[in-house]
Amino acid sequence: MTHVEKLLSLCMIVKDEEETIDRCLSSISGLADEIIIVDTGSTDLTKEIAYKYTEHVFDFKWSNDFSAARNKSLSYATGKWILVLDADEYLNTDDCERFKKFIENEQIEQNKVYSISIISYVGESIRNANVTESTMVRLFPNNQGIHYFRPIHEQVVDANGILLSTTVSPITVYHTGYLKDTVQKKDKHNRNQAIFSELKQSSGFIPYDYFTIGNEYATKGDYKKALYSYERAFKKAAPNNPWILDCASQMFTIYMKFNRVHDAWEILHQVFSHYPDYPEYHAFKGSLYEYAGHYSLAKESLLTAFHNAEALSRKTDRFFLINPSYGSIVPLSRLLKIAKVEQNKEEIVYYCIKILQANSHDFQTLNTLITVLLLKESESAVITTINKIIINQTQRDFILLHKIFLSHGNKEIAKYYENKIENRSLISIEDLLFSSIINSSEQQFKEALLKLQPDNADNPKINLAIMIATLKWQNPFIDMLVYNENQIKAEQQLSMYQKIINNTIAQQDIVQNVTTVHTLLSTLFELKQFDLFDIYIDQLNHPLVISLLANYFYHNFETNLAVSFYNLLLEQNKMDDSGYINLAHLHINSGYSADAVPFLEEAIKLNPNGHHLFSLMLIHADNEDIRKRYRKQYTSLFAQHVKLPFIKQL
Repeated sequence: MTHVEKLLSLCMIVKDEEETIDRCLSSISGLADEIIIVDTGSTDLTKEIAYKYTEHVFDFKWSNDFSAARNKSLSYATGKWILVLDADEYLNTDDCERFKKFIENEQIEQNKVYSISIISYVGESIRNANVTESTMVRLFPNNQGIHYFRPIHEQVVDANGILLSTTVSPITVYHTGYLKDTVQKKDKHNRNQAIFSELKQSSGFIPYDYFTIGNEYATKGDYKKALYSYERAFKKAAPNNPWILDCASQMFTIYMKFNRVHDAWEILHQVFSHYPDYPEYHAFKGSLYEYAGHYSLAKESLLTAFHNAEALSRKTDRFFLINPSYGSIVPLSRLLKIAKVEQNKEEIVYYCIKILQANSHDFQTLNTLITVLLLKESESAVITTINKIIINQTQRDFILLHKIFLSHGNKEIAKYYENKIENRSLISIEDLLFSSIINSSEQQFKEALLKLQPDNADNPKINLAIMIATLKWQNPFIDMLVYNENQIKAEQQLSMYQKIINNTIAQQDIVQNVTTVHTLLSTLFELKQFDLFDIYIDQLNHPLVISLLANYFYHNFETNLAVSFYNLLLEQNKMDDSGYINLAHLHINSGYSADAVPFLEEAIKLNPNGHHLFSLMLIHADNEDIRKRYRKQYTSLFAQHVKLPFIKQL
């Protein structure tokens, strides 16, 4: 095949990527006609793995300049198109055919490059990661003088060094470079800081450099330095810079984090109000309304964000400015949060289903949906709803659903999904233990205990199950509590559990272990061990425990139980601010706003830093003297808030 017949060249720079490069290359080997690997000094098996896919593996002496290495890789490419990937990225192989058709049909235009969507996993592991989405220029035609510029966070420019017009391509790649182990192993922050120091000394910073430095600090969690860099970038940049919207978005997020809500409002209107047809403006505005406690305005804006994205997506793939999540998960998650505050079960179900249609493995949302469905639907109806949401269920889905229904003490539906698990060895020890408890099978519990392994040590749920079994069957299973090396922790928990069993626990013990006590009692309730719950709520009665349980019942829609527990606290004058807030919302949600005011007053006394409480007071109080008093207090405590136009109107 001659070089003119090659459609796509993949160009990569790598160093010590043996753990990820095989995944990357295997995902694209059927699409790329040519794979170019430039190695900048690997000491592991990176090059050996690369040679399995291509003969074009070249050494390059690292010079603290990503653009130099990138441009070297481009110089070897002979394909019509160039795609740039990093080793910790990969394609979904199912998308390769669509990718190929796109570049086959796309007409090459001078000074036109293409962005791809990059889905990044951020956190401990892929399974427990937060997912972010961004766009970056990675696809462009060959032999057009297109090259990389700047030694770090390099940009694509034309032969004259001018930034190019960007078009969105229908290409998505997945990125795992922000997972915790990778970040620590690569030590990217210190490496990048060294390059930035050299750059500043040699040529100084351009606005884009300040933006990328802000990203570095934000990734590290140093938001003060990140904001300083973003503000410098934003102030110095031309308004048509392709990264300016991302910069403004980051500034908005950090302003909110620092409670600088007026600054957030200003950047929102300075930048995003020019794009009212896109979801970002309304999603940001809705999040600010929600933060300030103005839920009606928040719902209006968040729904607009969602509907705008839906309308635009019917016309174009590019229905967002920064991230598609601002038209889907972001507004839906906030709408769900507000529906929970308002205790609106119909809206909770609706928004849960919408979120799960985008990500059926969102454990927290799935659990919330199941909590509400179990209150209002028959077991068969619950199963039907779940099966409509999670289509083409896998063994992983059955294991997850089995776990969730066990946690709700629903043995019938838990058994339904357990019967669908083909390999029972995949059921965790903790699930076997809890299953035996809700099925009242002491023998099954004993059999599960025999499967305990050293790596089960310090699993709090296993120890909790053992404690509940000890209480349930009056059998000293507690002797089998599993711990690792933390002997002090083991002795403390064992001592507390022994005191509960022997009914010798003191009030001071409860105070020191209130979270553990609450977890025990709430789990007894969840598993429908009501007789045990009644026994031990009397033994472990303390205002701190009653308060936690009252809030637990309230947030799980057990309103009558929550109110009875709150009444106990009111009688003892032991209510905390969270209880008063929940009672205020309970009255507001029931249409009795005037009755919510005394509870809001008490909540503000206990928590004068609760800025949203003042908004709620000004919205729902009809007594002008009360409104004047709290408006004055609000002004003195939250100067930034009262500058907001929608707060001024209250």
